[in-house]
Formats: sequence, structure tokens, C-alpha cells
Amino acid sequence: MIWCYPLVNDDNIEVDLRSDTKTLPTKEMIEAISNAKLGDDQAREDPTVIELEEKSAKLFRKEEGLLVTSGTQGNLLSILSQTDGRGSEIIVEKDAHCVFYEVGNLAALGGIMVRTLTGKNGYIDPDDVKNTIRSDFSHYPKTALVSLENTHNRAGGCAFTVDQMDSMGKLAQEYDIGFHVDGARIFNAAFATNSSVQELTKTATSVTFCLSKGLSCPIGSIIVGSSELISRARKLRQMLGGSMRQAGIIAAPGLVALNNFSRIKDDNENAKLLADGIKSYGSNAIKVSDPDSNIVLAQTAISSDDFIQKLADKNILVYGMGPNTTRFVTHRLVNKEDIELSIERIGEMLKEMITF
Repeated sequence: MIWCYPLVNDDNIEVDLRSDTKTLPTKEMIEAISNAKLGDDQAREDPTVIELEEKSAKLFRKEEGLLVTSGTQGNLLSILSQTDGRGSEIIVEKDAHCVFYEVGNLAALGGIMVRTLTGKNGYIDPDDVKNTIRSDFSHYPKTALVSLENTHNRAGGCAFTVDQMDSMGKLAQEYDIGFHVDGARIFNAAFATNSSVQELTKTATSVTFCLSKGLSCPIGSIIVGSSELISRARKLRQMLGGSMRQAGIIAAPGLVALNNFSRIKDDNENAKLLADGIKSYGSNAIKVSDPDSNIVLAQTAISSDDFIQKLADKNILVYGMGPNTTRFVTHRLVNKEDIELSIERIGEMLKEMITF
């Protein structure tokens, strides 16, 4: 059940489609790191961090922002800041990142009960959420929050529209519970839905977005929300050992990224190009999704482990998402020529497979 790690010679790799976390900082980012004005961020004295937090809050039209080390930390702090402590519960889609990839941290560190619902393409129906919300009663935990992941990783990068996000946010308001958006790839979602990140998250009480995926920064995520929420999250960050000193070296590339995020639309377009190219072979050995954003899921006749290794042998790297599911992720370091080469190599591999 690894589904991820082929045996490769890194020197020979031509295209890396494993994840947008494989991006490297731009030259402009490296220069910004070198020239960043620094201070002690734990004491709120780092001017570059302050600028990034304020810029992020303004972009999403929230009151304040907070720099954290990762999306996992950001999700944890956002959710803990909106619950009543141990014994609270939240509602989330069953394959969401905070359920699947965050090591049970909500239960282990926060005593939070996670109730999962099965979504359609990662989106849970507000009516199902409404029927799942529980008020304060002596026999069961009180629902404190509902969360959506937009785009949804394990659903193949599906992007939820403004109407879908608003429907969930209005439901949360009706029942006086929090609405957290795991927006690790929210900029991909915005381009996929022809909207803005502010429009997608205007009803959210908290949002996290990742700096180190499509935005190409080396590290970091941002939480945005109300001043009260950020104050709570800042204290919890200290509790978890997440406060930093001269964190301007992390914030500086984030400022560069937020001035250049429009290029993310190219990643979405390249994913569609990749999916269309694979479909053009008409092979029963591989079936691909129609991507909303920068993630393409493929169902393969052979195991994903075998598929990944065969493609790695042709110097193309991808990740697995299940026994027969492979994931391709486009990003800044993958251009159209790389996509065309990947399509060609996949075609070569399919010809070698009996089921072609």
C-alpha cells in the first residue's frame, strides 16, 4: 500500500508530475529572501511577515492573517480555534485532507470527534450536513464546525463553485457553527470556476491556503479569518511550537507569489491538455478524469505500483492514490512541452501492455 515511491535515477528524470509540492522557488523569490527585512516574528516584530499576513487578509477580505509552517498546522489551528475543546465534533467529507493525511491530529491533539460524510466529487450536500448537525445534548457531542476542501485533492482536484461554497457557509451561519475552508489549492479553484478567492470564501469563518504548492514557495501556509480567530490561532501556534523568529525569509517569497498567482491558470490548462492527450489513445488500459484544476486521476488496468514504476522507467514521475489509481499534478516546473513528452511516453507504455 505504498502507491508512491518508484525506484528511479533522479539524474534521468525528465518530467515530475508527482505533486505541485515539487516546485522550487523562482529567482525573484530567492532574491526576496536575501533582501528581506527581518525581525522576531514571535514578538510580532518581523516587518516582512506582517506585510504578508496583511496582504493575505486583504486579498481574501478577512480581518487578519497568520503565517504557519504548513497546511496541516493551519487546518489544525483553524479548527481548534472554533471548537469548544475536547469532545466537540466537526463534519467533513470522508476523503478530505484533514481526515486522510493529517495523522488523526484533531483527535490526538484536540480531542475532536470527526464525523465524515460521503461527498459527490468531494462536495458534501448541505442537506446531508444539516441532518448531521447536532445541538448541545447530554448524550452526544455538539457540532462546532463544517469544513470543505477546495479544490479537493482525492476527488481529483474538483473545484467547488461560489454557489456551492455559499450554500455551505449560509448553512453554517444558520446553525451558528464555523465554516473552515481548506484552500490549499484555492487559487486553482478560483481559476477553475472563473471567480476570485474572495468570492469563493466570503462565507467562510476561516481559510487556509498553501504557499508551497502552485505558488512555488519553499515553505509555509496562511490562515485568514477574524481578528478573534487569529488571536486564538496565534496562541495555539505557540502551544504547538509553531512560533518562529526571523520568519521573514519564509514570508518574502510568499509576497512574490501573491503578486504573480495568475500563472496558476496555466497549470489548470496543462492538466486538461494531459487528460485529453491520454484519452486520445482510446485505450482500455487507462481511463482518466476530466480535470477541473491541476490534478488528473487515472484508473489503470494494472496496479498503480506497476504503472508508476513503468512510467518512472521512462523518466516520468507520478504518484499513486489507490491500488489502481494514479495521480498526475501539473505545476510551474511543467510546461506544455513536458506535457507532450509525458503523453508520448504514456503512449509508448500502453503499446507495451497487452490490454492496449
